[in-house]
Amino acid sequence: LGFVANPLLETFWFSSDPAKIELARNELVAIGRDLEEKEGVDVELIRSNQLVGSRIYNATRSGWLYFEEHGHFREKSPQSSALVIRQTYFIDPWNCAYWIRMRGLGPIFLYSFGPNRRLDTVMDHIDGVPKKGELKGDDVGIWIDPFRRFREQ
Repeated sequence: LGFVANPLLETFWFSSDPAKIELARNELVAIGRDLEEKEGVDVELIRSNQLVGSRIYNATRSGWLYFEEHGHFREKSPQSSALVIRQTYFIDPWNCAYWIRMRGLGPIFLYSFGPNRRLDTVMDHIDGVPKKGELKGDDVGIWIDPFRRFREQ
């Protein structure tokens, strides 16, 4: 019974609401803009070339990422206390964490597990970041390249 009930329950409970998917994508874009415009990635982390796969909130607490108090993602006057919590802890519309995956000067992958709250995309690349055509299932993700100017010098 569990094999049949679980997928059906997930379909109704964590439905693929297009508005929430678009909201998650827009929030990831805003987070990406904050990182690109404010150069919010720790220089020592970039130099170490270590693979980072972390919740964005944890990465900020570790000093790997820097965000201003009010940026593109964190609004100056949020409409609700729930939004304040989501912005403070980098939580997606399904109440799960937003994640970051990067290595060195390569592209940065920002993502959410999506409505089913499970990671569907395979993350086993040598460079650590999946390619644009490899986003799977209902995962929501974007790629940013804030270090392009350093590689071109």
